[in-house]
This record gives sequence, structure tokens and C-alpha cells, in this order.
Amino acid sequence: MDFNRPITYQLGDGTTLDLNSIAASDVTTPAPRGGYKVMSARFNEVPMVGYIDKRALQDGVDVGDSFLAMRSMSIVCGVFGTSTGDLHDKVTKLLGALRPIPRRYEDDYGFRELAFSQATIDTSTYTSGFIDMVMLVRPASLPEVTYTSSQSIGISAKGFAVMVGFSFIAQTPYRFRSTERSIAITSSSATTSLPNVGTAPAYPEFELIYSSSVSYAAATVASVTFTMDGQALKLNSLVFPDKDTNNEVRWYINFKDQTVYRGVRSTAGGDFVRTLRQDVIDTSSYSFGSIPPSDDATTTLTTTYTGNALGLINVTYREAWY
Repeated sequence: MDFNRPITYQLGDGTTLDLNSIAASDVTTPAPRGGYKVMSARFNEVPMVGYIDKRALQDGVDVGDSFLAMRSMSIVCGVFGTSTGDLHDKVTKLLGALRPIPRRYEDDYGFRELAFSQATIDTSTYTSGFIDMVMLVRPASLPEVTYTSSQSIGISAKGFAVMVGFSFIAQTPYRFRSTERSIAITSSSATTSLPNVGTAPAYPEFELIYSSSVSYAAATVASVTFTMDGQALKLNSLVFPDKDTNNEVRWYINFKDQTVYRGVRSTAGGDFVRTLRQDVIDTSSYSFGSIPPSDDATTTLTTTYTGNALGLINVTYREAWY
């Protein structure tokens, strides 16, 4: 986490609050400043869970697969105001930002994006010299606010400040790349490389398009099999009704949630309304793979058909780091 760049958290209305709006040089400037400055951030340890049992007849232990449990994160933020009123308004705004579950995020149980940057010397991959990252987090508790007389009563010529400490819990223990990687696959592509420069597995979403033409006659893809990292997923009887300038059907595969959806659009340029369709999954090939990091394996996607083929597959995923 780079403390010289913005560190933002989503508010209840969908906008963001920059927890690091004051530049490092401004903290020591004698003139009053109004805003926020992250003083410290701690990515707390994440325990690995999975059974470990002592052996009955031999020394040592028997073990199973290990998985990561909950990740928590602790932040101490300085809140600065040009007046006592400005200070307390900014504290109130920060406390409001960290309320449990705003209505906008009820379906996500209050998990919102915490966005920040990480410096890197890999400028061939990240031309800016920074990796823009996000974590999906929600507050673990109401913040701790520490007032001191020297800072919060203070001297008007120097401004006013308090320290606020708070903790987050993460939906997953990963730091995600803020921008998605997007790969377009045409039906002529038998195999496609799926790179992952992160350190954690990536779970893609596929958008299955029969044709990008303005219109086409009804068609059915008898079967399509996706093999990724040795895991095969087969879908049967993907029906695509007649398409015109307004009406279109597309299919979607969410590898993280292991679900398949049928999307219908009835307005040109409108959204596709999705309906769960697990019935098209062939139970003989029912393995939703993932894209491992490149130091584990180089992943290629192999696509095979019977009957009609898809015209375009859009693959999107976010690379992630532990």
C-alpha cells in the first residue's frame, strides 16, 4: 500500500472517500490542512485451516488440504481540520462511511471496495510503476476515535487533528487488480493462453456470443467443452433464438460461483437480464477450473464443439495476490 497515493473506500451512495487525501508533505506544513491521512495499515495474518490429526500408529501427523480463513486489516487514519467544526465534520463523515451495511450494498452484505496502489519495478507489465489494487471489505467494528487536548483543541493557526483507528474484514483474503484482464476468443481459436501474473488463482467469467452480426436466424450449439488447467466443463443445448437489432440471447459462465446463466436483452444496447440455468451443464464433465498463477502453471483454454460453434467468447478475470 503506497501512502503517497489515494486510498479510497466506497460510501453508502456509491461515491468514494479518499482516506489519504493529504499529501505526505502537507502533514508537516505549519498551515492548517483539512482532510485525511493514513498513518499506518496492517494486513493481519491469515490462519490456514484444514484438519491436522496425530497418527495413531506412527510418529508425525496426518493432514488434509489447507485453505485460508478470514483476513482482517487494521488502519490508523489521521483526520485534519482547518477549524474545530471542519475537524468534527470530517470525523463524522468518516464514521458514517464505516457504518455496517448501507442499503446500496445490502445484497453484498456491506462489502465494498477499498482501493489503493502498490509500487513495482515491473514497468513492462505496469507502465506507471504502480499496481492499482482493490479489496472487498466491510468494517469489523465502529472506529476508535482518540481525542487529545493538544491536537483537537489546538491552535487555530496550526489546525486541528484526531486519530481514528478501525478494522476491516475481507470477503476473500486476496488483493485484486483493479482492472480486469479481458480476452476475446473467436471460434477459430482452438487453444487460448490465459496469463495470470498474480500469486493467487483467478476465476474468470465467460460471455458466450453466437454471433456479433446485427441479426441471425435461431441456432443451437449442441455442446461446447471448455478445458482449463486440466478441468473440463461441458455445456449442452445452448439455444440462441432469432436475433434482431433489439432482441438477443447470450450465455454466461461464472467460474467462481460455478453457475451458468442465460441472458436476455429486449432493448438495443440494454442490459441482459440473467436467469440461472444449471440444467445445461453436462454432469459427466462438471469441473469449473481456475487460472493458477504463472509460477504454478501456464494455463491454456481449449474449446471444442459439436454442431454449431460460438462466434465469440469474452473472457474476463481479475488477477489477485495474497
